[in-house]
Amino acid sequence: MGEAPALFGLDTLLALALVLGLLLLLAAGLRWLGPRFAMTAGGGQRIELLATRILDNRSRASLLRCGGRRYLVVTTASGACLLDSYPDAAAGDGEVPDAAG
Repeated sequence: MGEAPALFGLDTLLALALVLGLLLLLAAGLRWLGPRFAMTAGGGQRIELLATRILDNRSRASLLRCGGRRYLVVTTASGACLLDSYPDAAAGDGEVPDAAG
């Protein structure tokens, strides 16, 4: 009750500075830990984006790797479509296998 208004303002500013500092520390920690918590599918399988090509203004083709397989997916404004999938080992050095097999 006997506190001067100037001291009350100083306490408020110090508390605000502490909260903002903790938020910045949390943001830095999440940025540092972010790659360790990469996008995962069920069971902890990693989903990797290997390549992507823009087909037109609203669609693109993407090559993904997940669970030992590669997936060729086309995404458009209306959704996504799986075009092909094959075992990751079939790609060998990163080349996509021929459609003939």
